[in-house]
Amino acid sequence: MRNWILMVFVLLGACSSAPPPKEEVFDKRNLATQYMEFGNRYYQDTDYQQALQLYLLAKNYFSSVDDTEGIIGAYNALGKTYLQLGMSAEAEAHVVFALNIAKSSRKDQFILQTVNHLAGIYLQGETASKAHSLLEEYRSLIPQTPPWTIEHSVYYHNLGAALQALKRSQEAEQAVSQAVAINLELKNYGELASNYYLFALIRQSQGNLSQAINDAEAALKYDKQMENSIGIAQDLLLLGFLKEKIGNQTEAFDLYSRSFLVYRALNHRSGMERSLKRLEEAAEKSGRPLDAKLYREAREALETTKTKP
Repeated sequence: MRNWILMVFVLLGACSSAPPPKEEVFDKRNLATQYMEFGNRYYQDTDYQQALQLYLLAKNYFSSVDDTEGIIGAYNALGKTYLQLGMSAEAEAHVVFALNIAKSSRKDQFILQTVNHLAGIYLQGETASKAHSLLEEYRSLIPQTPPWTIEHSVYYHNLGAALQALKRSQEAEQAVSQAVAINLELKNYGELASNYYLFALIRQSQGNLSQAINDAEAALKYDKQMENSIGIAQDLLLLGFLKEKIGNQTEAFDLYSRSFLVYRALNHRSGMERSLKRLEEAAEKSGRPLDAKLYREAREALETTKTKP
């Protein structure tokens, strides 16, 4: 009798503790999403090798469950990372692959997201005409009225960058203005920083240095708001250049120094080299040959260590 009662309790205990069966499982998708998030953090901190490994893991997990959106996002992320590593052919190949999948999905959001990535690769590769042609090909995906998305703002930003590179500054200004309007509506401050940086370049090319400085300062404000370190370093370098153009050597020197410190904190070698080069030139113009020599030696030391196996 005692054994029968014990068996009943065992069976009841087993039934009450068993988890309910799952209707859907998202373990691999969730893991892939986490890898993407970690990859984005490393990318933001310019640790591109670590970001690449995490994006590769994300790509594999998304592929294993045939998650179209995840696959597109992972291939786009791999493309932008390969580009930062100087592997432009690999970058383009991955994003072209993502675009083919996006077109098969027939979802405008995925198509436009990937077109923006591919245009960015062309722009960084100094093939502005190719970027402009690509963006014009997909202009029909851009609505004339709200609601707007981040893909729309990035499209207009890239269009402005392509037009500026093609020396069509007035059209470029119009495109970037549209990007700013969308990002203000979306409160997308990270993209606003990029918009104002591009505005500064456009105004500089037009000879409007005072407005270019205002725009670069706005870019710096938004990048600081988002703690975008690489953006902050770039903004400081541009501001230094603009201040130097109006004859303010002291402030330019300070801005170049601050840019170098940010780049050094990120261990961003090419950025350090650029800022040291500007510091060297500023020191020479200010009649400080010894300082110029020190900056030149520091820059040459960086170049030497970079070329070592």
